[in-house]
Amino acid sequence: MANYREIIKTAIENRQNLVIEGCYIPFNWKADFSDEYLEENQYYCLIMTEKYIEKHFSEIKAYANIIEKCPDDSFCTKEMMTKENAENLKMCKKFGYILIDEDYKVDIEL
Repeated sequence: MANYREIIKTAIENRQNLVIEGCYIPFNWKADFSDEYLEENQYYCLIMTEKYIEKHFSEIKAYANIIEKCPDDSFCTKEMMTKENAENLKMCKKFGYILIDEDYKVDIEL
């Protein structure tokens, strides 16, 4: 998402809540905002454990197309998801993250 900065700034300026899926936001996103905008941002990186992916993969796949309709998601295998999630965890450790291990119950206060 090339213009994620402007979308976020517009939402802040209009006092709107906005959730942007993390796969569109680079890990160095803070460099693109001044302090006044950073004060209004909340960043959460949701990371699943390998155990969670193993146990819930069929559920993850079942909900994969709820927001975005992908015509073919056969590329998304348990192995691919586990590897990608491990790589994201390395980066998220620098910025903070919420670990999904047993149940997917993420309660974020806005």
